[in-house]
Amino acid sequence: TAGEKIRYYREMYGLSQEKLGQLADINSATIKKYEYGIRNPKIEQLKKIADAFGISICLWHQDGAAKFFFLSWLICIGFK
Repeated sequence: TAGEKIRYYREMYGLSQEKLGQLADINSATIKKYEYGIRNPKIEQLKKIADAFGISICLWHQDGAAKFFFLSWLICIGFK
């Protein structure tokens, strides 16, 4: 899931939920909800999180959801 990936990258980078929230300009309580699957992040939020990690939003599409893949792909090619 997206939340599992957020947690994976956050821990890989050695960041707390609070620090990731600061870097992504997202409330740390929201980050926690994403990681625990309480909320699903919108594509815009995932872009902010990916930017905070310095990775491509394209990495998020691997969760198997066709709609999510399509939206990620649009962002990857620079569609506005």
